[in-house]
Amino acid sequence: MPQTSSTKRIACVQHGDYAAAVNAMRSGLRETYQAQFYTVDAFEKFISAHPHLVVCIGDRDEVVKRENGLIATVQRPTTRLLPGRVREALLWRKIKRQLDTFAPTHLVVRVTHTTGVALLRYASSRDLQTACIIASAFDPGVQVNRDFCRLASAGNVNFVANHLRVATQSLVDCGLRADKALAFDYPVTTSADDYSPKTLKSAGPYKIVFAGVLSEPKGAGDLLNAFVKLVDSGLNIELCVCGDGAMKTQFEELSRRYPTLKVMGRVPQGDVIRLMRDADVVVVPSRSTFAEGLPLTLLEGLAVRTPVAISSHPVFTKYFQSGQGVIVFPEANPDALASCIRSLLSDADLYASISLKGAAAWRSVQEPSKFHHLLERLSTQWVM
Repeated sequence: MPQTSSTKRIACVQHGDYAAAVNAMRSGLRETYQAQFYTVDAFEKFISAHPHLVVCIGDRDEVVKRENGLIATVQRPTTRLLPGRVREALLWRKIKRQLDTFAPTHLVVRVTHTTGVALLRYASSRDLQTACIIASAFDPGVQVNRDFCRLASAGNVNFVANHLRVATQSLVDCGLRADKALAFDYPVTTSADDYSPKTLKSAGPYKIVFAGVLSEPKGAGDLLNAFVKLVDSGLNIELCVCGDGAMKTQFEELSRRYPTLKVMGRVPQGDVIRLMRDADVVVVPSRSTFAEGLPLTLLEGLAVRTPVAISSHPVFTKYFQSGQGVIVFPEANPDALASCIRSLLSDADLYASISLKGAAAWRSVQEPSKFHHLLERLSTQWVM
């Protein structure tokens, strides 16, 4: 690895396929979620002048050499024959091996839970200047969350940045020093100022859109069950599902029985926005077992002024009230979700009111500090 005049050696640990995202951005491909290329470009500029290591928790084991660094993808052990704590320990062994070989002087932590705690302990034992940039709400009742915040309060950690104010406050509630907690957001690419309010169509088919990971914690199963109930009751609806995940096969199998179920897979970000604008309802059905910060798909639904049906996830209800751009249903309750959608699609006045108030709901969560501002801050704070 060629060395530069810099003595900083920056390591980052995160989820996702960073190498593929860099290649897609440089090849002129379309991003698959909001701010994907913005964050990659900002981080590339931040690390490019320094020896660097990006460790990605992904779907394979692979090392990509770069001019001034490495991207190491490590696969989480998937066998269910091993207890979860053993799988986590094996994953950490892979990550630690990469870090020990690289010998960083500075560390960016972009993961939480057990791996995040292990990283913070690692950084503390080596007195590495560290920053955490995450997007996840923390439950004070969970020990690993309290451990994360206790370790992140140490002097070697510059700050812990979380996506928007509610998730950031949850860090303080778990014991993080308040002066270390920073809220941030991503630049606005879809603004409520660019879209007009909507009115309910006089007749179906009514289009419903979901965009996200197809998993039980994200409420995908609840949505699927609600869709079947609505179609079987005679409501003329079409469900468009954008995303991938463990439940994709289940969705595809059901689509053969219900042709108005459209399983799109991964869809470019711009196409998702158009689908949301053309839809009659956007659904965000996450269960509270999923540690949401605030899904960008929820904000995008509000921005395009399509009424959004959201679960009663405790993070969501700290931002929004039912009737104010959204309609809220009890989480993990397909019957309630079906009833919620039916109410929206049978009450033109309710529909128009929620769409009208979507702009104010969208504006209420905007945060001036952006992701690249965090990296600019580190550039000035991180010294040798």
